[in-house]
Amino acid sequence: MFESLKSLFAAPAPVFEEPEIDSRVAVAALLVHAAKTAGPVTYEEIRSIDRSLARHFGLNVLEAMKLRADGERLDRARADTGSIIASIRRALNPEERFGVLSSLWEVILLSGINSPHKDALLYATRTGFQIPGDEAHIAREHAQLAM
Repeated sequence: MFESLKSLFAAPAPVFEEPEIDSRVAVAALLVHAAKTAGPVTYEEIRSIDRSLARHFGLNVLEAMKLRADGERLDRARADTGSIIASIRRALNPEERFGVLSSLWEVILLSGINSPHKDALLYATRTGFQIPGDEAHIAREHAQLAM
């Protein structure tokens, strides 16, 4: 009897695993997070995010806006951008990740403000996506051409 009671108390605690993040919502959250690093999000940044989401995922304007809103909710709910970046890396192929990095550059360049937070986000994204430095420079050039 005592053995059965001891086994109840000795049972390991259940491990909580966070559910996998939808990669499209994760991309939207990353872009929204980038826009918010410079302060209030501008209309130009919102438009850029919507255009990027529409382009990457073949969405119409309303679908892209809804996806951005889902990304805003995820960004508010989850402060850890590392898990968002990891989720995107697992779900997207290297070419798609390059496109996301280019879109991230576009959002960051639109604000015209340099900050350590933006630099850290770009670095974390580049390394998390496993994109070499020279390819990251090309992603920046793509972003500048798209603006």
